[in-house]
Parts: sequence; structure tokens; C-alpha cells
Amino acid sequence: MTGTKIVIFEDEFISATDLQKQLKKMGYEVLEMFTHAEHGLAYLEETVGTEEFPDAVILDMNLKGKLTGLDAAKQIYAKYKCGVMFLTGLGQIETIERAFRQKPVPFLIKPFDTYQVHISLQIAIYLASLENELKQLKMQQSTGKMQE
Repeated sequence: MTGTKIVIFEDEFISATDLQKQLKKMGYEVLEMFTHAEHGLAYLEETVGTEEFPDAVILDMNLKGKLTGLDAAKQIYAKYKCGVMFLTGLGQIETIERAFRQKPVPFLIKPFDTYQVHISLQIAIYLASLENELKQLKMQQSTGKMQE
């Protein structure tokens, strides 16, 4: 997916760099990597509407700092138009199930393989585009009703 921009929120250096290498081999552009959700969210806020804003964010469930990946995802859903994909270890399946009940999104279980990364990212980006189209249609519909 040449030109597709990704930001990674991952607190484990080895996992983050391995994922970054895999993404680059597949043609994705990794813009930034963050160990703290707070830093990643600040980056998103600073870059919204610019060329440096990602098409998708990959979120580990456990991050350094006060916010978890789930906390960050809630903020991303509310404010931004990008895909979200969770990354987790096997011991965090309950957390993924909670997240999935809130809003179904693709997720990877560590250790992950290249094909799973690619497919999950494509699903995340596609779901975000559908959601954005739905929001636009609802806005157009409500605006049209107000004019009648």
C-alpha cells in the first residue's frame, strides 16, 4: 500500500521496530512511533489536516503513561478520520473483547505475521472510510431536512 501512512503506539521497542520494518517492506510509510498514548495523541492533534496525518493508527493495548491503547482509541474515534487497529499479547484477550464490544476494529495478536498486518490494516482503513462516508451522509441528510 504505497503511500499509506501509519503511526504506531507501542511501548515495546523490539515489537515496534519489527512492526515498522514489516510495514516498510510492504510499502507503508511509518510516520512516527510512540510509547505513550499522550504523545501520540498530541502528534495527531498537531498534524490533523496536514500531510503528516496518518491513514491508520496501530495501538498496543498497554502503553507507558496514564492512558491505555483503549483510552487512546476512544479519543481517536471521537476526533479523527483514520483507521484504528489494536495490537495485543495473548494475555490481553479480555481487553480486546471489551474493546470490540465498544467498537469492532481489527486487531493483531503478538507475535504477528506480515500478511495479518497487511489485511488488518486494510480492514481498519476501509472501516474508517465507511464510517466517514456515513457521517457525511447523515450530515447531508440532516442539513437537507432543515432546509425543507
